Amino acid sequence: MIALSTLFLAAFVSATPRLLLEVTGPSKAVNIHGLVVKTTVTNVGDETLELLRAPGSVLSSDNTDTFRISSPSGAPAFTGIRAKWLPELALGSGLGDTTTILTPGQSIEKIHSLAGVYNFTEPGEGQYTFRASDVFDYVDSAGTLKSIRAISNSDQFHLTGLLATSDPSTLRLPVASRYRDCSEEQIVSIREAAVQAGQFVDQAQTYLQAIYVPNAEPQVLLGAEFLGARQYTKWFGALDDNRIRTVARHFENIAITSSCSRYNCGTCVDQDKYAYVWPNDKFQRIYLCPPFWKLKLNGLDSRAGTIVHENSHFDINGGTKDLVYGQKNSTKLAQEFPNQAVLNADNHEYLFPGSVENLHKVLGQ
Repeated sequence: MIALSTLFLAAFVSATPRLLLEVTGPSKAVNIHGLVVKTTVTNVGDETLELLRAPGSVLSSDNTDTFRISSPSGAPAFTGIRAKWLPELALGSGLGDTTTILTPGQSIEKIHSLAGVYNFTEPGEGQYTFRASDVFDYVDSAGTLKSIRAISNSDQFHLTGLLATSDPSTLRLPVASRYRDCSEEQIVSIREAAVQAGQFVDQAQTYLQAIYVPNAEPQVLLGAEFLGARQYTKWFGALDDNRIRTVARHFENIAITSSCSRYNCGTCVDQDKYAYVWPNDKFQRIYLCPPFWKLKLNGLDSRAGTIVHENSHFDINGGTKDLVYGQKNSTKLAQEFPNQAVLNADNHEYLFPGSVENLHKVLGQ
């Protein structure tokens, strides 16, 4: 806490936008239901900030992957939801609860229960260190969408007793058919998007095979000027043996399992999300939200792209995360943190959302 206070004082003398993020939890929790933590976000800059309540942010009320938790025995399994979300959608939704405005010196506190969001069974009882996701999207005074990394701390708790709630999959709506609470028009729309998504995945596999020679000795990665590899480097960063294999494996898994996906059209009423899933859902249910139906069929941020995005989240397909959202943030992630880009859902969605003709063009065929 002393180090955080020092950073807090240093932030006050800065003229740039600054946020302070503090997490506090119980020193001991006798079971998962007692594992309730508090987050405090303070505007320590000199200008008012309009912060977006993105999934994964401490400002969100969704059961998303907000915290980074570790112990000598490992990390707990995430059992919450992952969603397709865009800051532009949240800002354009017209809803008053999609942003939080903090004037200089103002704070907001949120209480988070970790029960049902994390499963501590595998790492077991013991001491854990945790911190919160510290990147926030905000709108500056000129109306420009930007991101900011908060000054943040970590805290610890000791957990004993019950280490997880009942498997959330047993509490969800039963599986009656492939389409639940969907109109005939919605079913047609889903089927069209699913066909396009399947073609997208096939194109992605063809593309990755074209830029990678898996059995060369030594491994040969084709240069960025050859066979259109710049499409890969845009979304996943520098060519690297392990990273290309990771991305290829994700698309291979999606190609095998996506035909088993089920769709729910009636549960989600959120106007700031396109869709969400539980990654550990063995039935691979995709919950579609109202804005999904307004998306174009194909291309960047489309219905087909959303289906690819959500399928990549399922643990069986590789369990991608939502580290960042949107095209701008995804390309930035690829260039600065390529090891994270290969784990981010939007980067997969954006790799090749085009036609077969466009695939041939990129490959120079």
